[in-house]
Amino acid sequence: MQPARVLLDTPPFAVSYDSENRWLYVEWRDKQDVVSSLASFSLLLRFVRIFRVQKLLCDSSQALDGWDGIGHWVSQSYLPSLAQQGICAIAWVNAADWATKDELLTVLRTTPQPSVVVFDHLAGAYDWLQNAAFPFYQCASDQADQPPYHLPQLPQLVLADRGGRAYKDGRNHLA
Repeated sequence: MQPARVLLDTPPFAVSYDSENRWLYVEWRDKQDVVSSLASFSLLLRFVRIFRVQKLLCDSSQALDGWDGIGHWVSQSYLPSLAQQGICAIAWVNAADWATKDELLTVLRTTPQPSVVVFDHLAGAYDWLQNAAFPFYQCASDQADQPPYHLPQLPQLVLADRGGRAYKDGRNHLA
């Protein structure tokens, strides 16, 4: 079993590629705010395009707040844009923080696509996602027929990894 390849590791957000399962593992940590959430969503969309995965394992168990004010946009625009890029299934580990948990459940209940199943524990989410199967036509990316999805213009951001190294716009280039 190969370890997942860490693609980005910042205090509020980390992404790894699990080549064995061909999915991205996304970890939301600590206090989120609108700016960091939007930047994280933008980066995740880039990784989905680069690695052409059909499944995401999203872990919000360590997240605190941050969905207030963007929930409708996430459910009605962002998650459907992931589906346009080929994402069929998202196993989402819910936050332990009650306010975040409630907001996340509200967002995911109103998501038209892709298929999102919420779990209280990472092991259950992992098992479900590993066994989730969808017909090819349901997961096929239509990005060739679609113009690129554009997120709202974001301010210049400098993200830092756990070691304190700063990365300009999260691209793993030192600022």
